[in-house]
Amino acid sequence: YMGNEQSEILMMSTNRIRMDLKNENPYVCAVALTAMAEICTPDMCRELAPEVARLISTGNSYLKKKAALAATRIVRKIPDLVEEFVDKVDVLVDDKQHGVITVSYTHLTLPTIYSVQI
Repeated sequence: YMGNEQSEILMMSTNRIRMDLKNENPYVCAVALTAMAEICTPDMCRELAPEVARLISTGNSYLKKKAALAATRIVRKIPDLVEEFVDKVDVLVDDKQHGVITVSYTHLTLPTIYSVQI
């Protein structure tokens, strides 16, 4: 019975985070990205990776930085998902904010660590 409750809680958490990642308020999205990076399970990572990739391409530098950090955590948990984020490196490097550029270099090392061609 306890296992069923945990899976329901994870499903509800995943759905709530997904809704928050689609929110128009960038601060709500940022909190969702931070929460996801801290508590994500492999299943949650697989389900939310497309939303995180979408947020990397947003025009908001604050969200780009948070999404890139969350993507790094996702790839560390599930290395197979590195290919979903490799093409986002250009978006990060071209940003004018130093925080995003710094995170982009962390993001650049992911293909090297997980042996993927850029």
